[in-house]
Amino acid sequence: MNEVFDLAVIGSGVAGSAVAFKCKKRGLKVAIIEKDAFGGTCPNRGCDPKKILWGASQIAASAKNISHVFDGQIKLDWPQLIKFKKTFTDPVSGKRKKSLEQSGIEVIEGQAQFTGPHTIQVGSRMIKAKKIVIASGSKPRPMGLEGASHIITSDQFLEYESLPPSILFIGGGYISFEFAHIAVNSGVDITILHIDDRPLSMFDKDLVDRVLKISREAGINFIPNAPARAIKKQGNKIIVSTDNQSFECDLAIHGAGRVADIDSLNLEAANVEYGQGIKVNSYMQSISNDHIYAAGDCVESSPPLTPVASMEAGTVVENIIEGNRHAMDYSVIPSVVFTIPPLGSVGLGEEQAKKEGLEFDVAFKDASNWYNNRRLGIKHAAFKVLKEKQTGRLLGVHLLYPHAEDLMDIFSLILRNNLNTQQIKDTVLTYPSNTSDIKYMI
Repeated sequence: MNEVFDLAVIGSGVAGSAVAFKCKKRGLKVAIIEKDAFGGTCPNRGCDPKKILWGASQIAASAKNISHVFDGQIKLDWPQLIKFKKTFTDPVSGKRKKSLEQSGIEVIEGQAQFTGPHTIQVGSRMIKAKKIVIASGSKPRPMGLEGASHIITSDQFLEYESLPPSILFIGGGYISFEFAHIAVNSGVDITILHIDDRPLSMFDKDLVDRVLKISREAGINFIPNAPARAIKKQGNKIIVSTDNQSFECDLAIHGAGRVADIDSLNLEAANVEYGQGIKVNSYMQSISNDHIYAAGDCVESSPPLTPVASMEAGTVVENIIEGNRHAMDYSVIPSVVFTIPPLGSVGLGEEQAKKEGLEFDVAFKDASNWYNNRRLGIKHAAFKVLKEKQTGRLLGVHLLYPHAEDLMDIFSLILRNNLNTQQIKDTVLTYPSNTSDIKYMI
C-alpha cells in the first residue's frame, strides 16, 4: 500500500533539506529520502571540510611567505588537521536527520526509484506524492579508464589521515587545484594532468595563467595536454599513462569533475526528461512532468554551487506553494576556486561581454605590491575589471587576491544592484582592509 504525502523530496543536501523544512512549515505533509549521509555533499565531504583544510594550509603558506618574522618553521600536521576536520563533519549527518525528524518530516533511508509519475519505491516502501522534488546532488564523473579502480575520489581524500610522498590529480578543475594547493603545504610532491592547455576554464584566462605560475612556484607540477589513458599498479606505486608518457605516484585522485547523481532514479518511469542533469524550465519545474521540480547539482543548467542550490530551493518552494510565479535569475553568481590566494569571478568575462555587443573598458592590473598583499608576503595578486563605457557600470570582476571569496560578495552586491562607481567611491570602507582596495580596483 502506498504511503501518501503532499511532497516527497529526494536528497537531504542543501537544496533538498531547505525544500523539506520550508514546505513543512507551510503545512504540507512531507517525506524526505536519503541514500547516503544526511546533509549532502557540502557539509560532509565538500565545501565545508575543504575550507577547513584550506584555511590551515593558507596559514602555513602565509608563514612561508614571511618566514623571516617567525622563530621556527610552521608545518601542517596532517593527522591533527583531519581530526580537527572531523569535529565538524562527523556530527553532520546525525544532526541533520534528527532535525528533519523533529520537524515532523518523514525520514526514509535508501535508494529512491520512480515506479510511476507520482510514485517512488525505497526498499519495501512505496511512496506516493502530489509533488516531488529531485535534489539528488552530484557524484564524481565516471572515468571510463582502464585501471580506474586504482583512483580515489576527493571524498576519500578528505578521510586520509596521512598523506603519501607523492599525489597525482587527474583533471585541472576546482577539485584538483584546491586540493593540490592544500596538500603541497604538507610537503607532498604534486602533479596535475589536464586534458588540454586551458585548466579552470570557467575563470579569466589571464588570471588562470598567474595561478599556474603560483602553483609551479609552490611545487605543483602542472602538465597540460596530457589526458590520462590508463592506470595500473606496480607494487606500492600507481602508474598513470598519457599519450606520450607515464607518471608514477603513490596516490592518484579523481579531479575530472562531477555529474548529476540521477542514474539510479529510474527517471523514465516518471517521464522526467534529462540529459547531463534534470531538464527544468525557469521555475525549476521538469519540462516533461509538471508536478516534479528539481534543485541543486542534479539540474542540467545549474551552476554547481551551494548558494545556487539554496536559491533554487527557495524558488521551488514558492512555486510549489503559490504556483509558478517565481523564475530563477542566474545573472549575478559569484564563484571562487580556493587556491592560495583564491581566484574569484562574478559577472561577465571579456568574451561574454563582446558576444553581447557591449562597449567596455578593461582594467587589468598587478596588485602584488599593494599594501594588503605585501604585508602577507603575497607574491602574486591581480584583478581585472570590466566597465561599460557609456554608463560606467561594472560588468564583471575577476580577482586573484587574498580574501577574494569575501571581496566577490561585495562585488556581487554592486553588480546585482547596478551601483555606479561613484556610489562605491563615496562609501566609507574600513581601513586597512582588503575591502578598502575595492575603491582602487574600480
